[in-house]
Amino acid sequence: MDIKITANSIKQLCENVSYNRGLAFFNAGKVEITSLTDDLCEAIVHAAEDFYIRVERQDEKNYKATCSCPKLDHFTLQCQHVAATLLAIEEQQRLTGMN
Repeated sequence: MDIKITANSIKQLCENVSYNRGLAFFNAGKVEITSLTDDLCEAIVHAAEDFYIRVERQDEKNYKATCSCPKLDHFTLQCQHVAATLLAIEEQQRLTGMN
């Protein structure tokens, strides 16, 4: 994805519990990136069931992330599945020298 994603930016989008759970999913190899372009990433997080994540670039600095999990009404930040996917994108960028 052609947008800078860092661990700190992921932590800002997700509360600590979601970030830590996402990190556990990522470290356990539960994130499968199914499509990755400059503007879009689609992934599946294999948890108790499969959750489908879409991260779409909005402009040079912003992106929008959605997940198929049932989100709680009072929860305003991103879920653990999005955190795991963003961590996978960040790793991909690091490995290819984009960050």
